[in-house]
Amino acid sequence: MPIDTLRLIDQEAKAWVKYLFREQVRPTTEANIRLVYERVGTLNQENLHQLDVESRSWEARARLATSWDIAPMRPYVPCPACSVMGALRLRVDPVVAACTECDASWDAASIDELGAEVAMAISIREGAAVPSESDGEDHDAPQPPQILSLDSVMS
Repeated sequence: MPIDTLRLIDQEAKAWVKYLFREQVRPTTEANIRLVYERVGTLNQENLHQLDVESRSWEARARLATSWDIAPMRPYVPCPACSVMGALRLRVDPVVAACTECDASWDAASIDELGAEVAMAISIREGAAVPSESDGEDHDAPQPPQILSLDSVMS
């Protein structure tokens, strides 16, 4: 997996260099990323946002692929992006997650969305009732946060 991750990051960095900056692709991934960094000031808001998303994805994928500190958790739940079971990899420090199938990734800014999806998948798998619109309760009212244990996510 680390080689696949490096290859993916390399391809995406080359695309930024070649198609957006219209520069000659550099011989190494590091050189291409340095060029992208040097040209950040020339980007419009839309491209800057896209680069922010992609560069966070590169970092999340690289951290997960190399298993820094501890091995990532592997909950057996569907990925919210591609629905493949068991493809999510989660790290707690820093909080990042990625799907090994579709390459979707989450960081500290977006991990709450993933947490809600995982909690729903676990709830459904364990047979908990999913509230319907017609049960007479106010589902738009703020709800207390659910606390998930690592054991419940890992099972």
